[in-house]
Amino acid sequence: MAKNIIRKIKNRAFALNSETRIEILFLCQNKELTITEIAKKLNLSLNNASQNVSVLEREELVRKTRHKDGTVTVKSLVKITEDKIEWCFVN
Repeated sequence: MAKNIIRKIKNRAFALNSETRIEILFLCQNKELTITEIAKKLNLSLNNASQNVSVLEREELVRKTRHKDGTVTVKSLVKITEDKIEWCFVN
């Protein structure tokens, strides 16, 4: 069991070891955004934004939602402030 916890913490630390991914979490913690909106706000290609969101999703740091019109939005599942990260799993 301890090895699973260690692996999960290591993988989440890897996901957070990127300024771009942290910026995505900041952007999406109060408002759902599309990948296109994230890419524009951070001056990234769509592919780069999508890849970074996928890393965050794999580590359960964001949730992607597919809407009836086909758009996909991203919402942060953590709350990041200047002094801490809360895994509060915001809905």
